[in-house]
Amino acid sequence: MLSRRDFLSQAWAVGAGGLALGARAQLAAPEGRRPNIVWIISEDTSPDFGCYGNPDARTPVLDRLAAEGVRFTHAYTTAPVCSASRSAFMTGMYQTTIGAHNHRSHRDDGFALPDGVHVFTHYLRNAGYAAVIPAGRKTDWNFSPGPEKPYDFNRWEDLPTHQPFFAQIQFSLTHRGNAWKKAAADPAFQVDPATVQLPPYYPDHPVARKDWADYMAAINALDAEIAAALKRLQDLGVMDNTVVFYFGDHGRPHVRGKQWLYEGGIRIPLIVRWPGGLPAGAVSNELVSAIDLAPTSLALAGADAPRHMQGRVFLGPHAALPPQYVFAARDRCDETLDRIRCVRDSRFKYIRNFMPERPYTQPNRYKETQYPVLALLGQLHAEGKLTPEQTRFMAPAKPVEEFYDLQADPHELHNLAPDPEYREPLTRMRGELDAWIIRTNDQGRFPESESQIPPAKTKTEEESKEGSKKGREGQAPQAGDTSGRRLPDADCLPRNGLLILAVSSSEPDEPQQGAACMLDGDPMTCWHSQWRTQRPDFPHEIQVDLGKPRELTAIRILPRQDRARNGRIRDIEVFLANAPDSWGAPLLRARLPNSLDEHQLDIPPTTGRYVRLVARSGYGPPFAAIAELSFLGR
Repeated sequence: MLSRRDFLSQAWAVGAGGLALGARAQLAAPEGRRPNIVWIISEDTSPDFGCYGNPDARTPVLDRLAAEGVRFTHAYTTAPVCSASRSAFMTGMYQTTIGAHNHRSHRDDGFALPDGVHVFTHYLRNAGYAAVIPAGRKTDWNFSPGPEKPYDFNRWEDLPTHQPFFAQIQFSLTHRGNAWKKAAADPAFQVDPATVQLPPYYPDHPVARKDWADYMAAINALDAEIAAALKRLQDLGVMDNTVVFYFGDHGRPHVRGKQWLYEGGIRIPLIVRWPGGLPAGAVSNELVSAIDLAPTSLALAGADAPRHMQGRVFLGPHAALPPQYVFAARDRCDETLDRIRCVRDSRFKYIRNFMPERPYTQPNRYKETQYPVLALLGQLHAEGKLTPEQTRFMAPAKPVEEFYDLQADPHELHNLAPDPEYREPLTRMRGELDAWIIRTNDQGRFPESESQIPPAKTKTEEESKEGSKKGREGQAPQAGDTSGRRLPDADCLPRNGLLILAVSSSEPDEPQQGAACMLDGDPMTCWHSQWRTQRPDFPHEIQVDLGKPRELTAIRILPRQDRARNGRIRDIEVFLANAPDSWGAPLLRARLPNSLDEHQLDIPPTTGRYVRLVARSGYGPPFAAIAELSFLGR
């Protein structure tokens, strides 16, 4: 990451002139010359720049790039997470068609693209182009490219001798991590948390303001990194005949952003600059999908896109008419299972949740360790301090359909699916999504095998991600690993004085999965609860007799230790009473991270004999599990 001095010394000067163009930007190649093509890609980036109207941004380089080229206001990726999105735009095909829709799947098992499908650099090479990706940069595809190398070399210095060329330059600074933290601490890029404009689905809280300001600092630092890359291309003498595409691989890494099909997860910045080929300062409002980038780049190179590509050419004399719709899909992300599809036109967005029984905030180790606002939402929700718009994201289940008028409701707060006034556009877009699923042979219809789904990452693995190689960071542990942690006995009430009074769920037949297994001191046995309660929001319940009135100060919980995905407790309520039929209000409501580590729930010292725990699993209502349970007090 550049210092302020480096940024100012290396800033790439672009003329600020330009004209506004609300319609399509037309491109015409300078006669007799085939352009070099450069893709500049940033991770986890929404259009949060000055040129897109964000007052918190200081992005002079990207603003000037837009002033010299075309800025697209309605560009979308096909997936809200990196590996699925990159698999799509590098092939010009939907990730759901080629079987690359589940995040970080098939990276090491030799999974190949369908017959005849290649990374699009294959077709550029056939057209006489060389392909470069600078050393150490990220690819992150959910497939093996096969024996053919997708890139020819990785040295910047080779560019002038390999024209025409395609270069792919990528930046990870806007992905949460060490560089993000460094930008947030650098006065050159810092943003005042008190001045940031939070979306209304975020609580106005110091934690939320600081987190958003840190993201904007990363945006400002990204601008400096892109300045250095453009300066390097200029110093190599290749910029006068180079088309530069800048775009994000998917949306911002925030709640309702990355991993979600809301605008914050799939709407991306897209700027295209080509002196002599594009009008300066143009603005295009047409819908563009990231899978359009490959066929468009081939068209600029004078090559025909293969027939299997599902994207369209959106620039130049061979540009197709603007589409009426763009589509996107979310499937498994890390260890978290879900299937969501959406279609968007110029005004409306239709979202279908194929797993509505799963909450928006399913356990996800990455988000639980990296997104401070997620924990904040859980805390404020338990305290009843969220607005109705913020509370909706904390619901225990999702609606089957969501429908938004993006002109009137750009933050997607008001679901219009039940409103009869919108029946016609809802029905139309529902039909478009159904047709797209069939037309593109959506592979999300077929679930993964158990062996393909990774277990949740441990805290150590998540923290070690920063030091791993690009394209392999945050790899999950191997299935079958066990932890075998035990709860410490210090300050705990003796186990032999505890008695389970009631369990309001059915238990499996296995002897090592009954309710008594929570109190047996063996972390490799567990209470495996199946929902049978009448309370659907907290469906798992157990009541324990402490033997006599005790002053209770805390409860320790150890999640199941066999790395099974289903059943870890996420939300819990604790009650204490002197009679098992008069519980009153809960002493504590808490949210537990999805990890193998123990959790200690401290409660105000309270005297009582009977404890009632009411719990909810983040993996849907049917199952929950606890390996060990201890009570602290006297």
